[in-house]
Amino acid sequence: MYSYQIVVKGNGGEFCLGSIPDKAGEYWKTRSKDDFLAHLNDPEGCTGEMVELGVNLHGWHEIDDFAHEYGIEDVEQITVLDLTGQSEVIADSAEPEWAARMENYELTISSEFENHKGFSLLTRSCEKGTCVIDLSIEEPFDSSKIVMREVEFWDHTLIVSFSYAGEELSFSETFDKPYADNDCLLKTPDGSLHFN
Repeated sequence: MYSYQIVVKGNGGEFCLGSIPDKAGEYWKTRSKDDFLAHLNDPEGCTGEMVELGVNLHGWHEIDDFAHEYGIEDVEQITVLDLTGQSEVIADSAEPEWAARMENYELTISSEFENHKGFSLLTRSCEKGTCVIDLSIEEPFDSSKIVMREVEFWDHTLIVSFSYAGEELSFSETFDKPYADNDCLLKTPDGSLHFN
């Protein structure tokens, strides 16, 4: 058995698209984007005045009845460690040759989004960190067998999965710089966009 570890350094991205109550939509469409992002980033954002007003959207990552996707964006470096061979580095590059074998797939957005007549909210969070993928295989690592899958969402490219020899690989994430980059977009019932 051969053991490897794929380490990806970059940013962890999360995107959510969901419906929000009309009361919250009417309130936030009159506020600035900076005000809204400050609300999302405020540790006390889920208490106090916003809750009393019924416009609290601090739990943005749960506003996802139309779509929710997370993965890795802005990859800085990919390293493959041979754990069997005393942690020898067998690949170390920001763009290894297997990065060219990228499979694209279309983001799944609920069909209900097109017919939604109320307010909807698109949010994005991006944190600096590291993704680690453990790989145990019966033969030495073959770079031709690894594939990354990416999705284009809101002008961003997100790597959402890795596979080796056709098998999906799970990965763990450690992002130590929360809210390094946040963004949001509010869509009103008449189709107009706010915060853009």
